[in-house]
Amino acid sequence: MTKPRQQPRAKAPRINSDAVLKELFQAAGSPLWRVFVKRGVKSFLNIEFASTKTRRADLLIEEVDGALTHLEFQGSNDAKMPWRELEYYALIFQQTGRIPRQIVVYIGRGKLRMSARIAQPKLKFECILLDIRSLDAAPLIASDEIEANIIGFLCGNGATRANLRRILRNICRLAGARRRDALTQWALVAGLRVKGEVFIKEATEMGLEAEIKNNLVLSGFYKRGHAEGRQEGRQEGRQEGRQEEGANILRLQLQTKFGRLPQWALAYLQTAQTSELEAASLRLLTAATLEEVLPAPTNGAPKKTRRRKPVTGAAR
Repeated sequence: MTKPRQQPRAKAPRINSDAVLKELFQAAGSPLWRVFVKRGVKSFLNIEFASTKTRRADLLIEEVDGALTHLEFQGSNDAKMPWRELEYYALIFQQTGRIPRQIVVYIGRGKLRMSARIAQPKLKFECILLDIRSLDAAPLIASDEIEANIIGFLCGNGATRANLRRILRNICRLAGARRRDALTQWALVAGLRVKGEVFIKEATEMGLEAEIKNNLVLSGFYKRGHAEGRQEGRQEGRQEGRQEEGANILRLQLQTKFGRLPQWALAYLQTAQTSELEAASLRLLTAATLEEVLPAPTNGAPKKTRRRKPVTGAAR
């Protein structure tokens, strides 16, 4: 009997973060556009440049007076960024006959460190470099457009737990494809600022766990979020194990040197961090009293516990 052929499992489509941000910026509306364009948006131009490799500017905006603004989204520091912008500058001019104003929008987690300038003996070039965290999140978070809310999370003081919940609630009010697309975009953008585990936890509390888990695009995000949670749990478990072991060793050392320990000392050993236990072990080497090793309670100073004298002869 021949076994039925199994259908190949569908692969999750690769998420292009630049494409997602392009869609969000186009749909976010005037609260965002005013930051980048001077005279209002006439249209968004989708231009591919002929080459042996396909090159497409992330977002090319035509303003009402015909001026062009080119936005390029960058998630990491790239030492070659101004050279890439110079290449786009030449290609845009060749295809449109217009000189673009170029803005690199940095959306990464780390500190912005790359340069926007080329300074060679016979070549000077500079583009605008903008860390999105320099923008105020408040008007975008308060917008009625979910796309503006999502971008606002990347801006200054936007990546808070309260805003994460607020955007999830706004997505829950949507329906159909609009809701699915917004959730997909939101999961990707939120991942630039918070751990997947945090996003999954909040989404689960909002009743969105099944939608994320069954979404072909977001299923990998769901698995990564849970993997982060398990990894964090293992790390916490290892930390607790090191703390318990260190506390037990120090307790035995203290009892050997000072005898039976008072309740306040036992309580301290149970709650002290690993680093505090290590520091106490070093103080124990030269301490003459228990209070020189462990911090004594502030209310009611305990009677000092001195080191026990060793027994040198038989008791009479």
